[in-house]
Amino acid sequence: MACITTPYSLLAVATAPTRIFVQHGHTGIYYSTATIVEAPGTGKNSRSIAGSSVKLGKGAVKQYVSTTSTNRGKAANHAFNKLRGKGYNSNFAVNKSTTGSKMNCSQLVWAAYKTATGIDLDGNGGLGVYPYNIKDSSKTVTYKTL
Repeated sequence: MACITTPYSLLAVATAPTRIFVQHGHTGIYYSTATIVEAPGTGKNSRSIAGSSVKLGKGAVKQYVSTTSTNRGKAANHAFNKLRGKGYNSNFAVNKSTTGSKMNCSQLVWAAYKTATGIDLDGNGGLGVYPYNIKDSSKTVTYKTL
């Protein structure tokens, strides 16, 4: 049975640590089966990108949020319509703001769900939300590990 990426899924990508920074991964949200909304990193604005252009390493996971498809659609639409074009927020430690001119990857996914549905995807409830907090949240379900 083939695994099909459904609209409104999450994408969590494991990344290798650098000598200075802690490994924290990357996350984005599928707006459609072919389009991901993400905050790609320093010096780049949040954007939508073709899912086929995203390079996934071993250990990356695809997940969905355990809620209704209506709620998943609301979050994806909010990300696509309201959260693209923002500068990059390099502060992960205190990033739980749903507004502002800058967002990082996990903040974007977290804010899309929090604003559009009231669902808090932060798995540990700290001041900041990291990709692994979303990956490890009790509200996310892994359906494919690469």
